[in-house]
Amino acid sequence: MSRRSVTMKLFLGFILHVLVVVQQYVEAAPDAFENHIGGAGMSLRFSADDWYKDENLYRALMIKGNYAPLEGVGAKQQAGYESPVSLWPSLDSFTIEAWVKPGPYGGRRCCWPILETYSATDASAPAIIFKIVDDGAIHFGTERGFESTDPCGNAEGERSSEDKTITWSAFASSTWHHVAVVYDAVLNRKLFYGDGELLMTVTCTSAAPFKAQGGSFNIGWSKRNSPQMAYDGEIDELRFWKEARSMAQIQDTLHRPLTSAETAGKMVFHYHMDDYIPSEDLFLKDQSENGYDLKMASAERTAPVYVPSTAPIYGGQLGTIVTRTSTGSGSAELGLVDSSASGASSWTATVLSSSCASDVLGLELDDGTPITPPSISFAATQRLILTAPAAAIDSPPVEHCTLEYTVTDTVSASTSSPRTVSVSIKTNRSPVVGDAGGALYCDGDDWAYAKDFSFNTTNYGEYTIEFWTYHFYSDSPDATLFSIGNNEIGAPDYASNWCKALSTETRWDTDDFCIGRFVFHQYTVSNRLEAYSSWNPLNNDGVIMKDITRYFEQWKHMAIVSSEDTLAIYLNGQLLESVPNEPFYGTRDGLYLCHWPFWGPYHWYKGFVDEFRVWNHARTPEQIQTHMHTSLEGTEEGLLGYWDFNEYADLVAFNQTHNPSDLIKDKTKHGNDLVPGGCVPNKYPYCKLGDDLCQEKEAPKVDCYDIDGTTQSASGRPTLYLSSAPVGGHFTPLVLEAGVKTKFSLDAQDPDRDMVWVEILSVPDRGALYTMTNERINAGDTVPAGTEVQFHNPNVYEGGYPATQFTYRVSDGLEASTEGSMKFYVKCPANTYLDASSNQCRECGRGEYLLTSGFSTECKKYSNITLGSPLGIILTALTTVSVAYTVGMAGFVVMHRGSKIIRAASPAFCLMIILGCTLGLLDVYTYIDMPNATTCVLQPVFLAMGFTIAIGCLVIKTMRVQVVFNYPLLARRYKWAMTDTCLAVVSIAAVAVDWIILIPWFSADRPTPTLLTDENGGLYWACPGNNEASAFGASTALIVYNALWLLLGVYSAVKVRNVKSAYNESQHIVPCIYILFLVSLILLALNYAMALFSYQVRSIFVSFLLIVSCVFVTSQLFIPKVLAIQMAGREKDSKGGFNQTSTNVMRSSRVNASSTNARTSEIGDEGNADSVGETSQKREVQTSSNVYMTVAMVDAQIGGGVFSGFSAHSLFFLGGLNAIVLRKYRQTVASYYMYKRTTVTSVNPTTLSLATVDGVAIKLKFDSAESKDAWMITLKGGSKTPGAASPTAPSHTFSGTQGPPIANA
Repeated sequence: MSRRSVTMKLFLGFILHVLVVVQQYVEAAPDAFENHIGGAGMSLRFSADDWYKDENLYRALMIKGNYAPLEGVGAKQQAGYESPVSLWPSLDSFTIEAWVKPGPYGGRRCCWPILETYSATDASAPAIIFKIVDDGAIHFGTERGFESTDPCGNAEGERSSEDKTITWSAFASSTWHHVAVVYDAVLNRKLFYGDGELLMTVTCTSAAPFKAQGGSFNIGWSKRNSPQMAYDGEIDELRFWKEARSMAQIQDTLHRPLTSAETAGKMVFHYHMDDYIPSEDLFLKDQSENGYDLKMASAERTAPVYVPSTAPIYGGQLGTIVTRTSTGSGSAELGLVDSSASGASSWTATVLSSSCASDVLGLELDDGTPITPPSISFAATQRLILTAPAAAIDSPPVEHCTLEYTVTDTVSASTSSPRTVSVSIKTNRSPVVGDAGGALYCDGDDWAYAKDFSFNTTNYGEYTIEFWTYHFYSDSPDATLFSIGNNEIGAPDYASNWCKALSTETRWDTDDFCIGRFVFHQYTVSNRLEAYSSWNPLNNDGVIMKDITRYFEQWKHMAIVSSEDTLAIYLNGQLLESVPNEPFYGTRDGLYLCHWPFWGPYHWYKGFVDEFRVWNHARTPEQIQTHMHTSLEGTEEGLLGYWDFNEYADLVAFNQTHNPSDLIKDKTKHGNDLVPGGCVPNKYPYCKLGDDLCQEKEAPKVDCYDIDGTTQSASGRPTLYLSSAPVGGHFTPLVLEAGVKTKFSLDAQDPDRDMVWVEILSVPDRGALYTMTNERINAGDTVPAGTEVQFHNPNVYEGGYPATQFTYRVSDGLEASTEGSMKFYVKCPANTYLDASSNQCRECGRGEYLLTSGFSTECKKYSNITLGSPLGIILTALTTVSVAYTVGMAGFVVMHRGSKIIRAASPAFCLMIILGCTLGLLDVYTYIDMPNATTCVLQPVFLAMGFTIAIGCLVIKTMRVQVVFNYPLLARRYKWAMTDTCLAVVSIAAVAVDWIILIPWFSADRPTPTLLTDENGGLYWACPGNNEASAFGASTALIVYNALWLLLGVYSAVKVRNVKSAYNESQHIVPCIYILFLVSLILLALNYAMALFSYQVRSIFVSFLLIVSCVFVTSQLFIPKVLAIQMAGREKDSKGGFNQTSTNVMRSSRVNASSTNARTSEIGDEGNADSVGETSQKREVQTSSNVYMTVAMVDAQIGGGVFSGFSAHSLFFLGGLNAIVLRKYRQTVASYYMYKRTTVTSVNPTTLSLATVDGVAIKLKFDSAESKDAWMITLKGGSKTPGAASPTAPSHTFSGTQGPPIANA
């Protein structure tokens, strides 16, 4: 081959290579050029801020039949799809990718959930978790209980550590990044990608760790966290593939939209976020063939917001939103191409057309050059400015415009296909201060009825009925939200036709039509709404039927507007449907909510209703839109009825109970209150109005039955709840505790879901506002809505109703709301009341109380007897006088301790008795006024010690008397037992037993003041102690112990009841013991009958008994001594002697005997036993018919009774009368007994027996056998004298009765 040929071939080859390169450039350039035109369209902006935390704290909705908080406590924005069935088949390999722009990290470490999926069979644990953690760490795992060592389990990616680190250093907040995770089932591994680059590969150790078959999924929200986590920031182009995508595939579609050919059959779901329709901004469309469209929330405020996307995605449709106000224009800026693309500087753009007129949307470049389509070419990298003028009065809320443009590459002379820009011109709606107040909830079988509501449509058939509703599916075939009128004209009852018959044909014939039907079915069997306004069934004029399935279970505003020609329905302020009207010119009476009674027990509504309004004119769209998000005053022109249901919100705020039977107030001047479950007037099959069960203005009291046995349930009444409708204007009172920093957030509604700020106009005049970081908030400060703040009322007495307030308004940056006022109702603390005149808290008076903080204007009274009350004053005075009386007696005893009268009674005994009575009186003070720790201890101590000392001394004294007079030999043998020392020792021992019981009780469970409730509902302070068992055991032991003393005292009192002494002290002791016994029985019975009396009555009774018993004992024992000492004038011993006369008491015959001053025994009750029997003598006086004989100390028993035995200090024998006389010491009237001599027999060596002429057996026991034998001979009539004869017999008077001795002082 020649050189020339070689050169030619080389040249041709070069030319061919150049042509190939050029061809490749020409073929590739347009593709690269097209992919840099347009943008990412729209994205979803999520917010994790709790904008409405306090507002929603108590809001509740019926979610699928179960009460639940409105999407958590605090409304975070989220999107989610929930279905009871699996949404996709089980996946092996899969890929999830998205563009994300997280919000600022700040101090937040976790978490930004992007996607969680859940199995239909296990909704408790996520099958797939895809989120951002730890300032940029990407987490991709599952929560299915796998080993924690499995890097594909939940442990993977939670922290940046070791070789599992997936932290991406390029990942920064507030910038767009592409993240992708892949699970390759073939290789059992997962891969992490960032901006198209592989970050890490992890091999799984468990087989098939991801259970990707799903029944539901959440976007931007995790329900497994507590508290629940929400994504903060923007998300765009969320794609879920059914395959493991390679890095090349990911990179290829990284910055461009997907085509239908690329996604066919390969996607689980695909959300590119670009199908934005303002009227349906709660919905997110799935671009895959599966059609998993999302309803992102049940209320606008909790749904993510569509915003123009700035993600680096090109080739798609551009979208933007221009927001204007009624007073100012709005603008938006956008770029038509990727200005960073290679060669972009040589591109030009041309705006071909605009669907909006220039007075609606103006165009200009960023250098101010105006653009009028079709425009001249301009640099494609310039920014396009879109401007909308201020909204006119009749401007719609949203207008849509479409711009069409092309881009030309001036180098290649290539021009793109026409591209579009979707422009939404929104008229900004002002934010609203306040909250929605309350709402009516009907559960599917109840209703409310306003009988006297008059619906007048004579004004060309015009009216408007509007309301907010949140509807649930129910079993009712037609869920009727409202109906007006009892029935259609011409339909008198349930069984007849319901259409007006103009002929004799049936109701469906051509000449028939229905008038007067005003019914709104929220949902029917066809999942549609039906609105009837009279209705002509021939042409369906006057009825609207529209499928609203996608709007179920979310708050929505509905407005039915009737004019002479048109019937229209507006949904959330936008026209949903309009039809020709069939106007009704007349008046219908009666309004039903949640029911249509015409067809009988059917047509029930299930859901919430709020802000129900009826107007007598056709409202314009602008009027509807202006007022749909705020409450009314009720005085607006043309308002026929207005029910806002807000009374419940105030009840909840003040923790008051709502009665379901309470009337629901009509806020207009007409006053047509709704009756819950109201009776239907003369309408079969309901209970008729006017009978005993159904009254016009009250709910049915009990179930009633109609003629066919149908039951109208008395419980068929709707209830009120706090509303979560997007309505403001109501200011729920903020009820706070005094002196406590209270956290709350400021409520505000923005109809456009814009972020709003709160401007503080004035601050409270009491207390102060602080941020959560304790920075004081002043007038003029601005904080984001939902920001938690604190109110601190430093003075616990600065309560009030209301106590103070502050004013504020909210702004979305474009417009500000009207001024709102937040009122602080500061509770008065416990035990204080609200003084209405000064709006200040005042202390409750003595003996008054309020257990909890609140707004009570008066205190309640304890059942305790307070010191300053009339009862307290009287009882205190009586007790004080009684104590002074006993103390005075003690002083008297001390002053006259040397007198024979006091010595005979023993000064120690006297003082001990007075001490016991004084302690008993001091115990009365513990029942007066509120107990404290000291009085709680002193109450049982005073009572136990006082009773023990008093009864103990009385018992000891009584037993000494019994021994001295009945058992003198024992008294002489045990002289120490008769001394004051013994009395003191025994008394101390008795009190020591009390302390043995009290000390362990107080050590284990010391009585403390405790607030109790008696059986009558009264509150009182008492000292029960914390351990009921220990208190019961100790008190029982004290009762039993003192009961033993009491029983011993009663026994001793009976034994000495007839003993006569120098001052008759024994006769006074016995009544004291009896009175103590009686008081103890009463107190014991009262203790077990506490339920019958209030605590105050019991306290008065106990105090009265203590005072009476203590004063009685003191008076009974010491008043005689005081009188005796005063009569004597001085201290001296009293001598006893015999009188000079003797009276014969048998048949009025008198026994005369010579007298002598015989020396006799003088035994004092004071226990001086030295002279017992020492001077006793046996004497005998013999006359012609009588023998007078005496003997000392004979034990006698008359008859066989229990108390028939006693000791006689003298035995007299009257021989002439065959009688004996038994006389006790110092007994001035003795007892005589005529006996039969033949009955005298010997019982034992020292005892003889005889019988009276009446057959009464007498036993006499002597101190020796000799005395007994001598007396036996004498009594039988022998000559042996039992004692020495007395020259003169002491004169003595005898009683003429047989039987027990007769005591006579």
